[in-house]
Formats: sequence, structure tokens, C-alpha cells
Amino acid sequence: MSENLTFRNSRPSWANACVGDNGSPSYIDYAKGFSEAANLLINEVISCKSRKHSVDTLIYPICFNMRHAVELWLKGTVVVLQELAKFKNVNLDFNLSSSHDIGNIWNFIKVNAVDFDIRYSSFINKLDEYIEDISNIDSTGQTFRYPFDGESKKHLTEVSIINVCILKVRFAELEAILDELNYFNLYVEEEYSLGSYTRKLSRSELYNLANDLPDRSQWSNSEFLVIKQRTMSKYELSSNDFSKAINIIEDNYEMGRLISSVPSLKGICSNGLNDFFDEWVKVHDIERLTKPIDIEDRMIEFTKPDFESMENDGKVEAECCDTLLKKLCVEAVSGLKALFYFGEHKDFTEYYISMYERTKTEFSVTSEKDPDRYRQSLNHILNKTNAFENILMSLYFLGYGELSDQILKRYNVKGCFDWLEKAKNRSLFSKPDFCGYNL
Repeated sequence: MSENLTFRNSRPSWANACVGDNGSPSYIDYAKGFSEAANLLINEVISCKSRKHSVDTLIYPICFNMRHAVELWLKGTVVVLQELAKFKNVNLDFNLSSSHDIGNIWNFIKVNAVDFDIRYSSFINKLDEYIEDISNIDSTGQTFRYPFDGESKKHLTEVSIINVCILKVRFAELEAILDELNYFNLYVEEEYSLGSYTRKLSRSELYNLANDLPDRSQWSNSEFLVIKQRTMSKYELSSNDFSKAINIIEDNYEMGRLISSVPSLKGICSNGLNDFFDEWVKVHDIERLTKPIDIEDRMIEFTKPDFESMENDGKVEAECCDTLLKKLCVEAVSGLKALFYFGEHKDFTEYYISMYERTKTEFSVTSEKDPDRYRQSLNHILNKTNAFENILMSLYFLGYGELSDQILKRYNVKGCFDWLEKAKNRSLFSKPDFCGYNL
């Protein structure tokens, strides 16, 4: 195939756009491009008050770009619904390549989305009037593309005037909702990929159900039967549905915390954490880490390093690592690493569990076959200045607030961290409102 002289790369490099497999654009990437093109044209027409550019001619590319962007946004949602269908072993057919009727696409979403997750209902209610407006004027994407339809009938004879300023306001409102819907789509797809849902309940509904229940220790009381029946009625659950929900709740740190029945930490216990921090404080000046950084002091360190002190620090670090290798088993080191890295994300506790399992599998091999690499992995965490904070944040998130408080008291740093109160009241771990978690 000969080189295409029009659609090709060249200089300057900033003018080269990545397309196809070189970037792997999705429906949403395309949608954002058409949205931005529409907005650029709208703003240009408004800024020059139609003196430089004719609103009568630019109205067609403006509206075409707007309408096509919305079609692509909605098709992006259809793709997500099809992924959710796979998680639930449901067949959800929709021909994305040949479907251009925005009304049909929208009806497909309205009919199917809420069946998969009730949280879609709020987006459907917000979007409905906007999509209906577009569908009524240009259902198939031809109205602003050609002056006549396939039967030579002129388009837009019943409209006559379209105000660009109103388009700007309405499209901005629509874009904001679609952008939030896309955020939710990404969120809910990730959420379902974790497997914490039942045939009837999403992860957020399981969380809210747990919030409705008393502490696990009270479930043997006669009053619990009343609560159970009320909860089953609220969520329209059979006894079997309720049991499946409880199994997931009890195995989940976030949900188990709500019924005061948190699963055990993976691989490590309070004694193991104390052993680690006893060595960690020898390597790091914990009081210094809790104070604001003095830029001048740091600059002196970098420009005039104390090599003797650095050598001594290296010896201390090596001794501390040797001590930990003797005290902590592979499972404990794996649990330590999982707590440290989970503290950087603090999103879904399922990741904490999978991180621990992967690390344990890796360390079980390297501790025997490549002890130097295993030692480096432990030393890597020991050397991290943010290990103390990361691990404590993870403990708070996982429902081990009392253990975190004990560690803070043990090293006399209670009240030194600005995030601490937010971790205790869990606002540090809050999710967007549209995610549906009643925190």
C-alpha cells in the first residue's frame, strides 16, 4: 500500500496526532473530540458576535458535532453495560456499529441500565430531557449533515431559528452530566470486576445493607429476626439472597467493619507491626517526619552531605533489616507490603487482599531461591519514609482504628498527622455521592 500523502506524520512533532492502535481511542475519546470541536465553534461565533463567522453556516457543524458527541458518549455507556452483562453472565446484544438512531440507543440504555444497577436511574433522570431534545430534531445524525433527507425533503423546516447562546448553556449542562456518567461507568465497571456483588445487590447495596444491620454479636438475639425480615423486605431478598449477601459482607473489611466483625489482617498481627516499627524508628527520625520540611536544612543535606553519617545510617539500616528477617515470616512481610502499598490508594479492600496473595506467592519463592532479592524487598519498605503513615492509613481504612491508635500512642506521635482526624471519621475514604455508599 502506497503512502497516504494527506493523512501521515510529519514535522513539527507536536502536530502529530496518535490514532488507531497508536493510542487505542475509545468511544469516549472520540466523543470528547467532537464535544471540544463544537465548543470551539460556539465560542468563536459568540465571541465575534457573528461578525467574523456566519452563525447561519456554522450552526450545522456546531450541531452535528454536538449531536455526534452525544451519540458516542451514549455508545460508551452501552459498552460498559455489555461488560457488566458479562460479569452477571447475561447476554446483552446491541449493534454499535450500525446503530446511529440516538433515540434507540437511549431507549436501550434506559431499559437495561437500571436492571444492572439501580444507581443508573439518577443519570437517566438527569439526561432524559436533553437526549429527547436531540432525538426529536436529529435522531439519525442526518439533519445537520445534509440540507435534505433521502426523500429530498428539506430539514429543519419546523424549527427555523436556533440560538447559539442557548446551545452553549444547554450543551455545557449536558456535557457535565455525561462526564459524570462516564466517571461512574469507569467506577462501576471496576467495582463489579472485584466480584463483591450478588445477583440482586451491587457492592454499594451490600455496603448499605450492612449499615442497616446491628453488630454481629447481636445476631443471636430475637430482635435480630425482626431486623432481618425488615432488611429482606427493603432489598426484596429471599432468605437465600440474604445469606449470600451476608457471606460477602463478613468477608469484606469495609462492610465487616459496619457490623463490628472485621476479618483478620493478612499475614501480620499487632506484634509483627510493632516489631517492624521498632526497627523503622531506628532508621528514621519520626519526630522530624511529623514536622514541616525545612527547605534550608534539606538543601544543606544535598549540597554538603555527611558521608560518615550516611555510612553509619547504612549500617543501622542493615542491622534493622537483619532483625526483621529473623522476626517476620514470609506471610508477615507480605502483609506488611500489602498494607504499605494499599495505603497509597485506599479505594477497595479487595485490592488489599489480592495484593497480599500476589506478594505471598512471590515472596514464598524468592525467600528460598533468591534471598538477596527478598531482603531487598523488605529493606525497600523499611527505607520508606512514608511507611508509618501509609500503614496506619490502611489500618484505619480496613477497620483497625484501635490498633492504629495503639501504634500512635506507642511511639508518642498521636496528633502529629493532619490526616488523622479525617481517617478516624472516614471522610478521608469517602467516595463520590453518585457511587451510592451511605458512609
